[in-house]
Amino acid sequence: MLARLADTCWALGESRDLHKKSLLFFREAFLYNPREIELDRLRAPLIRRLVKAVREAGFVDDEVACWVPVQAACGHDFSVKRELEEHEVAQLQEDARRLEGELGKNGANARVLLPLLLNRYIWLLDHFTLAMNDVVKAEMVRKRFIEADPETYRKIYSR
Repeated sequence: MLARLADTCWALGESRDLHKKSLLFFREAFLYNPREIELDRLRAPLIRRLVKAVREAGFVDDEVACWVPVQAACGHDFSVKRELEEHEVAQLQEDARRLEGELGKNGANARVLLPLLLNRYIWLLDHFTLAMNDVVKAEMVRKRFIEADPETYRKIYSR
């Protein structure tokens, strides 16, 4: 639903404000329900480019939607961010812990679980570095991110 709204804003928008809202809605949609997004129905050139890049990297089916926000982070495409509420931060942290546990038990689903985890790390790092300026918490998340996928971490944060 959010992805369709984002796509509509993108289609409507020559204004900078609509474009920013579209980016924010896409970022939110790919956090909460990436596997429910009908990628082939979205028309925004940005999303089509991201989907194409993820598919070219060898990902298929519902893996693609999970990797789109990570690919967007690598290119700094979802550049519009918002401040998180305390309960959202707590939920992201809880989701990250759960996904870490699932990854540890179920390596077979790593191509879906890993990008979901990385996306939560991205959101948490944004929150702790940009909004809170909490170096200690940011460093904890950064270490877990690097342990999970050092190559992706470098792609996103080595600029």
